[in-house]
Amino acid sequence: MFGIFMAPAVQAQTNLDALSTLMLQQPSIDVDALVVVEAQFDPPSRPAGTVSTYRITLNAMNESVQLPPTLPIPPGLELVAGGRGQLFLPNGNKLIPRTTINFRASAKNPGTYIMPSFSLTAYGKSVVVPQARLVVTEANAAAAPGSPTVLVELPPGEFYTGQAIPLKVLLIDTGNNSVQGMTQLQIQGDAFMMDPTSIRQRRDITTHNGRSYIAMVSEVLVTPIRHGKNQLLAQVNAIINPTLFGPNPNPALYMPLVDSAPVTLDVQPLPATGQLLGFTGAMGRFQLEPPKLSSAEVRAGDPVTLTVIVKGEGNISRFTLPRPVSTALWQIFPPTTDAQVPGPAPFSGMRSFSYTLIPLSDQLRATPAIPFAFFDPKLKGYVDITIPPVPLKVNPAPGGAPPQTLALAPSSMESDTVNNEEEARQTVMTGLAETPGWQAWSYAPLQQRPWFIALQILPAGLLGGLWFWDRRRQYLALHPELVRKRQAQRAFKTHLRTLRKSVAHQDAPGFISTAIAAMRVICAPQSAANPNALVCEDVLHTLSPEERAGTQGTLIRNIFAAADGGRFSRQPTTADATLSLWPELEKTLTMLQRKLL
Repeated sequence: MFGIFMAPAVQAQTNLDALSTLMLQQPSIDVDALVVVEAQFDPPSRPAGTVSTYRITLNAMNESVQLPPTLPIPPGLELVAGGRGQLFLPNGNKLIPRTTINFRASAKNPGTYIMPSFSLTAYGKSVVVPQARLVVTEANAAAAPGSPTVLVELPPGEFYTGQAIPLKVLLIDTGNNSVQGMTQLQIQGDAFMMDPTSIRQRRDITTHNGRSYIAMVSEVLVTPIRHGKNQLLAQVNAIINPTLFGPNPNPALYMPLVDSAPVTLDVQPLPATGQLLGFTGAMGRFQLEPPKLSSAEVRAGDPVTLTVIVKGEGNISRFTLPRPVSTALWQIFPPTTDAQVPGPAPFSGMRSFSYTLIPLSDQLRATPAIPFAFFDPKLKGYVDITIPPVPLKVNPAPGGAPPQTLALAPSSMESDTVNNEEEARQTVMTGLAETPGWQAWSYAPLQQRPWFIALQILPAGLLGGLWFWDRRRQYLALHPELVRKRQAQRAFKTHLRTLRKSVAHQDAPGFISTAIAAMRVICAPQSAANPNALVCEDVLHTLSPEERAGTQGTLIRNIFAAADGGRFSRQPTTADATLSLWPELEKTLTMLQRKLL
């Protein structure tokens, strides 16, 4: 028993050791070597108006290389960003990364243009790029032997979003048979997606500028994912014979990055009008072979497999067949891809799909028709190739019991309008219920009703409110002066309303007592004292020396003197004299309130 439970652990450890051994055998990437930068114009001499490649090459990872925001381009020379790529070259038991950054350089006027040295960043450190020289001759002068050129050829016709466009990328030899091949083909453009499994390469003869050249031709499928006018360019690493190329033969492997001129494609959106049922993104030209059943006779409730084969040219590997919905007569599972076989023509092939169908009635005589359509870019319209019904004999289930359907996902259990759906139902009359049942206002499940979502949010809101309340309580416990100020503000507002009522009713004694209470309340938090314990000097202490010597200090003294006179003097101050202090008192109270804030 113990050995049975230990076997999986031992097997897992064995697999882990094998994986670790395989990883240790792989050569590591050299990122510690001194970064060396090379810069050159390729070719170094060109007639005016033609394009040369300004190429920067360094032994660093592409992700770590950052160019400055602006380059020190000499006047008269134009640089346009081109391709950018990375290679790994073997060096003993290590791989050396080699990053190349291309620019397309051109000048309208003859002369010598020197690209000065500048600094870029690699691995977070500054590295100096050496200067490079480009000689531009007269426009009609004989051109020096050029470097390999990359061209992009588009097929005729219009292009649509999602269409698999077959591109031809040509690497043209310079004429001295120095180009031995090409690798690392990439299509640059944020509006396009390249299928790397579709690349086909051959050597052929092509015509360029009225001359015939030997070229390496790569055919690749590119899919536009955004409509509008979008640009792309192709880049490859040309495999150059080092003994035949360049003024200084290099015995090492030489694979410079070569890119094409930007190509603009006007991509149209798929037409919304005329779209057919069963369109799942298939674009090209396709046809169906007659569908086949795994068995011509089946019992109700038993599964049967429907095989569908699609042949043609286009995005044969990018689409799938539609998912039919289950009905009261059929339970249908989503299709699965069985196999894909490339065809004899480029970008053609065949795909085999399988549907699992379960008949639920012995009254059925054929499989249901499954809608399927594709978009033909040449016809600029949708084409219907619906999967036709296949004859099928359905026998009754054993014992006459109704077949049990398998559990399906909610998306595949949607109702469908079928003409003969009622034929599979048995009409049975039942007795009337003695009492009414529960009333249902909606057939939607509880979890799909709006109040259910609000009910789930309510506990989270309550917990959040308790959390904020506790945080506020702890904060006020650490800062009791805030509580005193808040209480003083509330009491001050109450006294202020009472003062206004005393002025309105000519109540001089109430006016004096309320004024003193208001001043005590608004000044108490600054000294952390009980308001009833404050005297005139305590209130004056909250004022600045200038304010104590000014009208504010005089007014406060008069108010407290009037209160003392009302208590101890036999001749109290008259009401008119007391109430006349209200305008100035209101300003003083406002000033004291601002000091509290």
